[in-house]
Amino acid sequence: MTGLKTRIYPLVVTSALCLPLAAQAQFQSLSDESLSSVTGQSGITIELSADLSIGELRYQDEGSLAIRNIRVGGANKSSYFDSNSWGPGTQSGTQLDNLKLNIDVMADGDLVVFAQPTVGNAVDFAISTDEWVLQKSIGGDGTRLLNYLDMTGLALDLRMKVDNDTGHLLIESTFGIDDLDTEIDFLGIGIQDMKVAGMSYFESLGNWGYVGINDIGAKLAVDIHTVDTAAYSNVLGIDIVRFETDIDMPIITLGSGPSIGRVTLNDLQLNNTSLVVYGH
Repeated sequence: MTGLKTRIYPLVVTSALCLPLAAQAQFQSLSDESLSSVTGQSGITIELSADLSIGELRYQDEGSLAIRNIRVGGANKSSYFDSNSWGPGTQSGTQLDNLKLNIDVMADGDLVVFAQPTVGNAVDFAISTDEWVLQKSIGGDGTRLLNYLDMTGLALDLRMKVDNDTGHLLIESTFGIDDLDTEIDFLGIGIQDMKVAGMSYFESLGNWGYVGINDIGAKLAVDIHTVDTAAYSNVLGIDIVRFETDIDMPIITLGSGPSIGRVTLNDLQLNNTSLVVYGH
């Protein structure tokens, strides 16, 4: 394998840092008393507003897989999961915003990052791509895996920790996808209006006729670390500690024909599953 290459067209990175200084200001060293008041503080908070685009992401082996025109931002919608009651933080346009990151280094050396909305209980997001295509080593598009991928949803919770003692990266997230559309071109399969929600989603619809904020969130917990195999040491290990969800696929098409029917997965649990990833 030759690895992973990323091409970004266009890529613009702009940063600005403004520091007002008096004309005759001088730097002063901190006294021991001043230092004692600085240490042991409660970390830092970063408020995020982003609209990301990548012209092409290419995985290069002997041939390659190219994913084109990746976009990550806000969903720019007012309604999710057939409800308008998700708050102003979920109606913020095309920007991925209303999000703050709290970053702390704990007493035991663990690095902890906790993301949460600045307003309300959820942050809206949108992820989309154009085609996913295979290419020969000499170039040129071959089999088209996906024609496109579009999804919108709400993120309720995200926290990450780098464990100082073990070197493991722990990620826990609660999220709901209220609309996923894609076409798997080489199989002729189309999926429209797919939903990924919490395990109480179908029950809440059946019992009450609507879903609340606690019903829409699928639960995901992942442990990423290095692991030794019989052939290699320090390769990538991914443990899916927990993935619990309800999935609804109301429209599935084959070719240009009408929908073949609805598929639902109620109380899907994918827990304690391990993957080991290395080159060959």
